[in-house]
Amino acid sequence: MAEARQKFDEDFKQGAVRLVRETGKPIAQVARELGINGSTLGYWCAQERRRLAAAKGTTQRRLAIGEMFPHGAATARSSASRAEAGLHRSTASTAR
Repeated sequence: MAEARQKFDEDFKQGAVRLVRETGKPIAQVARELGINGSTLGYWCAQERRRLAAAKGTTQRRLAIGEMFPHGAATARSSASRAEAGLHRSTASTAR
């Protein structure tokens, strides 16, 4: 038998997103601590990014990572740098 769907009020959702934003903890970790599904919290964070982008009059893609999650911005930048470095390595190896 399927479990009943949980309902969360707006205050809880906003508080959960605030925890991710202010602590810099991964969404999955905050979700575990709160006893909710990580996908649910990820969806709420995406909604917040869209809301902030709309308020600034920009698209979600143009909203800087650091504006939404200032503590996670360095991690995101270093991940992007690693991915870029990997791209350059694979390009260099295929050029031989």
